[in-house]
Amino acid sequence: MSSIIASGTTLSPPGRGSAGSRRRLCRVFACAVVSASLAVTALIRPPRASSADGANRLFGSMTFTKTTTGISLRGHAYVANKAFCGIYVQLFLDDAYPNKGAKETALIPAYPAQFAKTWTAGSHFSYGEHTITAVALNPYDASRTVIGKSARFSFNDPKYKWGKVTSFSVTDPGWVRWSGWAPAGMRVQYLIDGRVKETLGALSRPRQFERTWILGRSFAAGAHVFQIRAVERSGKTHVLYTSKRMSFSRASQAVAAAVYRLPGHGKVAGKDMVAHATTSGAQGTTNLMNCQVWINVPRSAGVLDDVVRHEYMHVLQCRLYQGQIKAMEADAGPSPNPSVRSLDFIADAGVRLLGGKYTYYLAVARAGKAPTCRERRQAANLLNGHKMRFQGALAKHNVAWC
Repeated sequence: MSSIIASGTTLSPPGRGSAGSRRRLCRVFACAVVSASLAVTALIRPPRASSADGANRLFGSMTFTKTTTGISLRGHAYVANKAFCGIYVQLFLDDAYPNKGAKETALIPAYPAQFAKTWTAGSHFSYGEHTITAVALNPYDASRTVIGKSARFSFNDPKYKWGKVTSFSVTDPGWVRWSGWAPAGMRVQYLIDGRVKETLGALSRPRQFERTWILGRSFAAGAHVFQIRAVERSGKTHVLYTSKRMSFSRASQAVAAAVYRLPGHGKVAGKDMVAHATTSGAQGTTNLMNCQVWINVPRSAGVLDDVVRHEYMHVLQCRLYQGQIKAMEADAGPSPNPSVRSLDFIADAGVRLLGGKYTYYLAVARAGKAPTCRERRQAANLLNGHKMRFQGALAKHNVAWC
């Protein structure tokens, strides 16, 4: 049993002239040499959109047929220049095109380039919902053209009739994340200590699901067991995952609340700010090589938000410079005080820009004086996602370069 779920637009090749003369231009040896050399060119040159006209303009189409086990792809691609010997067809899963890598790339030496491929659910792509985008790549100039995109399709995993939890993670200071897959007709329930906390309505089609719970907002400090289950229309339940009992301290809850109040809830470069609550050491400490943070909650009483803001600025430095401390210090410049690094003055300047008042290093080394214009600009650069030396316009916390 099969059904056509999408089709690309077919464009017929222009007139070929003498078929014999065209074939002679694509002899086996010539095509092999050209394809091999241009394959390297295509890999090292950045792809760009196909030109609107010209001999190297790309054409083609692709159809996507859903079968009982996967997706069958059939199509062709060619360029206006009939002497062309080979073309690439690239296949991208979901939203990977154009910014991420192709799931599969094939070099088709014939003209026009005929393409046939079958992707199997559970092998070429995971169970759940997906789309496929087919792209023709011209190795002569690395230009690309979309020749077909499938409609959204879905497959149930036969091994997991009721659904599956694909990941469950807990990170400090208290972020609990679930992700998984559930078939059509199922409701998904999230439970804590045996009580239903949240319910995802009946799914009209198989799809992925994910949730994030935050300590202090979704659940309180204490020891908890997390569970997720699927619910049939009849009300019958099926447990998909049960965690072990985990403890969360009040100190972690306080840090989690402070992190949540940061811009983007502490997320930097697509990653959460990992902050551990502790009862020893300095008020706050950041490992500038791996971006992990420790907050001494008792010592930070009354100024916890500002301590977390200071360490957040160090996390921005760490992430934007990928843990390269020498590069950070070079861009930060020499410190006006030999006992305090410029990186700390810049972090204090960031606290001020974020609305904070408690700045330990400015208080100790400068008797509470305001950060310099250069430090404020460097902190503003970090908060805008730029390195400290950036001199362009800023979208927020705009400070002119001094």
